[in-house]
Amino acid sequence: MNDKVLLLELVRSAPEWTPATDRPSATSETASTTTSNPPAKRGRGRPRKSPEDSDSAESPKAASEGRGGRRLLKILDGMADEIRLYWDNLGEAYISFADGPLEHLGKNSSLEQRLALLYYKTTDETLGKDGFNNAVVVLAAQAKQTGMEIELFTRVGEYDGRYYYDLKNRRALSMGPDGWEIDTDAPVFFRNFSTQQPHPDPVTGGDPWRFFEHVNVTEENRLLLMVWIIGSFVPRIPYPALLVSGSQGAGKSFFCKLLKRIIDPSATELQEMPKKDDDFDLLLYKHHCLALDNISSVNAARADRLCSAITAAYIEKRQLHTDMDTIVLPCNPRVILNGINALTNRPDLLDRSITIHLERIKPTGRRLEEEINAAFDADLPGILGGIADVLSRAMEIKPTVSLASYPRMADFARWGYAVAEALGGRGDEFLRAYGGNSAKLGDSLLENDSLMSGLVQLMGGMEQGEVAGTFKELIDRLAAIVQPDRNDYSFPTSHTFRRRLERLRPNLEEFGIRFEFGKHTNKGHTARIIKGEPPPSWAATAAGTQPSGWTVEKPTAAVADEIVFDEEELPE
Repeated sequence: MNDKVLLLELVRSAPEWTPATDRPSATSETASTTTSNPPAKRGRGRPRKSPEDSDSAESPKAASEGRGGRRLLKILDGMADEIRLYWDNLGEAYISFADGPLEHLGKNSSLEQRLALLYYKTTDETLGKDGFNNAVVVLAAQAKQTGMEIELFTRVGEYDGRYYYDLKNRRALSMGPDGWEIDTDAPVFFRNFSTQQPHPDPVTGGDPWRFFEHVNVTEENRLLLMVWIIGSFVPRIPYPALLVSGSQGAGKSFFCKLLKRIIDPSATELQEMPKKDDDFDLLLYKHHCLALDNISSVNAARADRLCSAITAAYIEKRQLHTDMDTIVLPCNPRVILNGINALTNRPDLLDRSITIHLERIKPTGRRLEEEINAAFDADLPGILGGIADVLSRAMEIKPTVSLASYPRMADFARWGYAVAEALGGRGDEFLRAYGGNSAKLGDSLLENDSLMSGLVQLMGGMEQGEVAGTFKELIDRLAAIVQPDRNDYSFPTSHTFRRRLERLRPNLEEFGIRFEFGKHTNKGHTARIIKGEPPPSWAATAAGTQPSGWTVEKPTAAVADEIVFDEEELPE
């Protein structure tokens, strides 16, 4: 008998299956029991206090004044003689107390802490977030209706022909053509940030040149750097960035720290380049002097933002992603960048910069930072006093300065000449130094920009002439000269050739190179690169190598016939 027959026999002999009788399941019984007799709900949380509970009863004063924001506003109404409300030209509202700085009426932790403490001392209760926010909204509305309109400055301001520098702790350095003084009731208003640090009182008869006893700067760079430092105390002018380069061990970071302590002392002396654009914009807004440390390179977007800030731009940003409100950040910082190599090859940023190169410090010349800091802190009041002396004299000289030609940073050049004259009649020396420094930046661009280098080499062998072709043909000729690698983003493609040429136009014109774009053909866009005679540059003019140099109207000496003496002043 095979397996198949055996299997069929077993199937025929098996008894027939019948289902068992249905019985209610335990789950059904439990469910019905639960439905018919549900358990009582367990109470959650603390029981609510009854109205008769003495702890919940309001005091008569709280019942009449209300709670939270309403009560805080009544408390502030009783302090009308101690507070003032303001609003600025950007539509922002502010409040000041008799014993404190100006506070922004908005999301402001400093103001929130102050009002919370005031509320607690007055009511013996804590102030909630909603109460604070509601009170601030009302105060801001009152400020815009009845408050005084003001102009706000970061560290350096101007009023009625005088310059004011915020020393903090309700002190300001007031400077004018007639001298300087410390003003404890200055007529200008300064922004207040938690990272800002106070300055010591400047002393008369100080010497700003003492700064160079603590840093590693060569003699040839000292005048230009001193003018840049003193000019940083002048408000509301476009101001060039300071690019600091040097090898490892040159003391770049410490040098930038000391500059920051003079111009804008802060708890955060050096900053790294932020990754987010919003964070970078905030740094440009909050610092009068922004020192960015250990920069390898500056990308195109950040270079454009720096150029805008250097020329005193207003950055408008969306306040929240959920609404249409915007905030405006006025920016005009003194920017310092330091790094080992050339920091940027962006011609528009280089045109707005000056550069300082620091040599490596020899081991025998190194000193402990603790010793340098102590000596620098001792000299700082005299350095500040010397800066105030020089700037006061420069304010008297500056109206008489008129230059026949100006570089890109024209206001800085005019102010720089006045400051250099106040430093001992060194205006012409400053112009030569500034012109030579700009030439160095041009050489740096030539070394670090492949397109610039290729065009100068291509056209450098001819006095006059031109090279024409399509964008691709011209790029191929330039690539054969400079041989760029794949990671060289300064060398253009056919799509970026026009844009890159336009950025280099002012720099190419200094070499007598100009270009014209032709019509689009079936082979692509065309251009002509033309070589001519280089025009006289302002750098060459400042260096005195051109016959038509800078002309300056200096203050004329008083003529004897115009001097009037009182009778008692005349000799007998």
